Amino acid sequence: MAGEKRDGRAARDTVPDRVAIGVLVTRFPPALVDGAIDAAGARERRRRALPARLTAYLTMAMWLWRDHGYEDVLLRLADGLRWSGAEPDTTDAAGSGSIAKARARLGSEPLRLLLAATADPATGPRTPGSRWHGLRLTAVDGATVEVPGSPANRAGFGAPPAGAGPAANPRVRLLAHADCGTGALLNADFDGDRTGPAELADRLLGSFGPGMLVLAGPDVLSWRLWRAAAATGAELAWHTGDAIVPPVGERLPDGSYLSVLRPPRPGDGEPVTVRVIEREPVRLVTTLLDARVRPATEFAAFQHGRWRAERVLDAVRSGPRGTAVLARSQSPDGVRQEIWALLCLYQALVPLTTQP
Repeated sequence: MAGEKRDGRAARDTVPDRVAIGVLVTRFPPALVDGAIDAAGARERRRRALPARLTAYLTMAMWLWRDHGYEDVLLRLADGLRWSGAEPDTTDAAGSGSIAKARARLGSEPLRLLLAATADPATGPRTPGSRWHGLRLTAVDGATVEVPGSPANRAGFGAPPAGAGPAANPRVRLLAHADCGTGALLNADFDGDRTGPAELADRLLGSFGPGMLVLAGPDVLSWRLWRAAAATGAELAWHTGDAIVPPVGERLPDGSYLSVLRPPRPGDGEPVTVRVIEREPVRLVTTLLDARVRPATEFAAFQHGRWRAERVLDAVRSGPRGTAVLARSQSPDGVRQEIWALLCLYQALVPLTTQP
């Protein structure tokens, strides 16, 4: 009887793990994973205990079971792959040393390509929070991920912030561009904590475009980035924070006013005209200059959309199971692989993590 109870409890405990792997395989089917591996030139040249495809799934599954060793994660993954109908392409056992070597062979590029392949999912007009006056609502938000304090990581990502203490870990700054309706990632990039948010945001401009209204916080606001972002054809509505107080120009009937963003040096270029909307405690600058078409009172409607998109990074900050995010790898390339894998995992689970 005791054995039967243990077996039943083990079966029940296995179901959520299998479902999680099933969701992962649905979002990243084997053919898609193989395509990313081949595009990255990471296909193994001879039979391995851990082929590239299985290793790619493993890097994502490592975030599901943060408190388990490599070998246990591999066993759970293999069970979930069989349950989902995506048979693992090997039955050989592999120890932690073999897993570490397989991860090094795979590298980070296949995971980056997988995220890119699933970015920009279509959103219909009925997706809650996805549209505002015909514009697709998206948001840029950031997070930091702690990484082990190995000499290689300190050299690759920079030392911890001043005053953090000798035992503090280096940090990686992450910035993501997400759909406000679905919460799905459209783009993401990251670098050492010394890389500023505006520099990272510049790397995301490829996912901006006409028909889109991009929301962002004060960390990315600058004359240079604003010009580049507006040049993509996207409309912008960014918070200014307390550090930037745009000068008051022409007052508009809805209480907003026209202003300018000035270049850091006179020779850099011309000032950019913006419209400022102040609704305590928020101050927005926007490219939408016509107060008759977009009155200030309507801008409050998409604040919920930004909050919803911020949950993308909330999920990344706390990890997929609510644990503090701390990468395992002692090398920068291993850390990069882990972060791309975490973003891929989030992309797979986003329908579950962004439910109202």
